[in-house]
Amino acid sequence: MQAKWREHSNRDTPEHVRDQAELWAGHARTELEWAKSLSK
Repeated sequence: MQAKWREHSNRDTPEHVRDQAELWAGHARTELEWAKSLSK
């Protein structure tokens, strides 16, 4: 999803905003993996 957003992002969006969105997405992926590991 993040790659899709990056490809089709609004070019007027500042790069630091795109970077922050990627950071949040990475954090969410990490938390999801951690939560899944608890249910094993």
